[in-house]
Amino acid sequence: MSGYILLVLSCVIGVFIIRFLQSYDIHEKDPLGKMVLVTIVGGVDSFAMAIGLYLGLEQVGVSDIMNWHGAIAGIVRWCGCKLR
Repeated sequence: MSGYILLVLSCVIGVFIIRFLQSYDIHEKDPLGKMVLVTIVGGVDSFAMAIGLYLGLEQVGVSDIMNWHGAIAGIVRWCGCKLR
């Protein structure tokens, strides 16, 4: 249940941020619907690229990716093994 509340809260905050950014557009304001759509498509795209990167790194042997520390350490360890 709390996950849905966080999702709705995140969407509401996102709409307020979009409205705030629109206030700086002095020439021609884009419609809110288009800006929300672009935000959603960008979020889905970045999520898909991140998952693809994780899966791709896992395929080449970098499996220690639980956080950004693990990602960097895993890549450095993998490169070190390849350079020997």
